[in-house]
Amino acid sequence: MRKCWLVAILFSISMSAHALPNVTVIEVRQPDGLTCIDPSMQYAGHATVKNDGDTATGPTITRVNMWAQPYLIETPALAPGETHEVTVTSNAFEPIGCPDYTIKASADWTNVVVESNESDNILFAPYVLKLCSCLPTATNTTVANTATPTNTGAATP
Repeated sequence: MRKCWLVAILFSISMSAHALPNVTVIEVRQPDGLTCIDPSMQYAGHATVKNDGDTATGPTITRVNMWAQPYLIETPALAPGETHEVTVTSNAFEPIGCPDYTIKASADWTNVVVESNESDNILFAPYVLKLCSCLPTATNTTVANTATPTNTGAATP
């Protein structure tokens, strides 16, 4: 009988050691429809943080780098499977040169949660943008219609 209790206790300890939270960023969204960034305007970026683990997390900090500017956002405790959307509003600063801009989100930035997977805490937005002033300007050109009408012999009503 003692042997059964010992096996049950060791199994319980083994299972609890593997039951950990896992804070991850599952989505990063830049403002829809942008082709470039105007530094005189504010934009909102979004990141969705999820606990993919087996146990709850405590409160954490999510770091969002939006267009080269870092923001630290308090993120509430998350139950297993729970998500939380982080929103950042930012202007792009106008540096010298024309860098690429994107949004990068890092869950559990201060590393306070012991996780089952520490390697999935960072996600980038799916594309990069440039400042509008860095894009080539379109030149207006007029194209003359040089098509010659042809007579098909059919009358038009």
